[in-house]
Amino acid sequence: MSALRVLITNDLLNTRFGAELVTRDLALRLAALDVRPVIYSPRPGSVAEEIRAAGITVVDSLRDVPFPPDIVHGNQHLETIQALMAFPQARGIFVCHARLAWQATPPLTDRIQHYVAVDHNCLERLTEDFGIPFEKVSVIFNSVNIARFRQRQPLPDRPQRAVVFSNYARDDNYLPAIRAACQEINLPLDVIGSGVGNLLDRPEDALPNYDIVFAKARCALEAMAVGNAVILCDEAGLGPMVTSADVGELRKWNFGIRTLQSPIQTRRIAIELARYDPGDARQVSDYIRSHSPVSRLVVDYGSLYRKVMTIPLSTIESDLSEYHRAMVKNVATLEAELHALRQPLRMEPLADFDSAQVDLTDAKVSAPLLDGYLRVQCEVANGTSQRLGFYHPAPIQLSYRWIAADGSMAVVEGLRTPLVPSIDPGKSEIYELKVAAPPDPGEYRLRITLVQEGVRWFDELPGTASALEIPLRVP
Repeated sequence: MSALRVLITNDLLNTRFGAELVTRDLALRLAALDVRPVIYSPRPGSVAEEIRAAGITVVDSLRDVPFPPDIVHGNQHLETIQALMAFPQARGIFVCHARLAWQATPPLTDRIQHYVAVDHNCLERLTEDFGIPFEKVSVIFNSVNIARFRQRQPLPDRPQRAVVFSNYARDDNYLPAIRAACQEINLPLDVIGSGVGNLLDRPEDALPNYDIVFAKARCALEAMAVGNAVILCDEAGLGPMVTSADVGELRKWNFGIRTLQSPIQTRRIAIELARYDPGDARQVSDYIRSHSPVSRLVVDYGSLYRKVMTIPLSTIESDLSEYHRAMVKNVATLEAELHALRQPLRMEPLADFDSAQVDLTDAKVSAPLLDGYLRVQCEVANGTSQRLGFYHPAPIQLSYRWIAADGSMAVVEGLRTPLVPSIDPGKSEIYELKVAAPPDPGEYRLRITLVQEGVRWFDELPGTASALEIPLRVP
């Protein structure tokens, strides 16, 4: 019997995102199951080169696929449909890798015989959001190459180094809060990821150098396999330090966005850092290495391929016209929504009444004075009936004033922090301000407020909550 021919599609193979690495790990192991894979990606890159180096064909055009596949294994919507159209006799499966990303929207067509969710969050997307019957859906959890991500020596009694391991980490989102928490316990912190220009082709070589890792999803899985103590964290929010008591439950959600339920605040990060337990981290690592090796992933997909191949070709509907009719309707809806979004957003001058409905709460120092600057975090609540943001002609920004002990204004206008993201009516957002210290040491009150450029400073309104003061001593 000839080898089963499988065409795996992936939208890109040029970074270290989860679906790319699953594609790589799966393709490299399928030959052992008498499966002949070929990879289609319109945007190949370093991961594609790694796959090619193992002797597996990677193409960026479906015209270059060297054989008609028996199965199309799709990882994103558009590329899956392209492959099914190019090979009308192929059976199809679709893997949902994300709950919210549009690329992970499942194609609803009989050309796909089975759907896969990588965790229970994606399972809900398939079955609840899109109504796909449970009997057509399986959960195949993500895996880690334990031969590649080898288990490190036991962790020290006290953590010596920490790292943020994420392609989304940047200085303009959640990194400052983590830095502040680590500074409080004198814990050096590094960052690995494309967001800071430090994307590593071999993170397995770097991870053993760290004791605590801030990560989510695939990155968290790799760090746990190595034996790091992992705090679930990314731009979406903060999760717990993964422990042996909850690793099984957290795995159901792929250590992903559903586990990041707390706001990213320095004090909350400090609480998780205090849960550091070298012995328990080792138990977590043993669990991951036992339950999530890539060998299990390959067996699961091999079983699914064999199941799909039992479906008679005569029952496969090769015509995608029903799908196309549904997509035309969806495109019309999206075009109407895009037309509204293309209209330029404006921030008109607020009336006195509306300005008084904007409240500042929970102002606190999130990073101490360093090199003449400190960081202050506060929450802004929008009690008006319109969106507030950094839009022309009258953008709104956060700023501050320094008031000396004698009541005089030591600094009248501080640095500006744009109101980005904007705030919808009835909603609130948390922002972090970069604050320059006054030139002279002494006792001060730091007044945090808002300014609508060319219109007003909000702290000048009578009886408003649009200003908060923090007493501070500047050395």
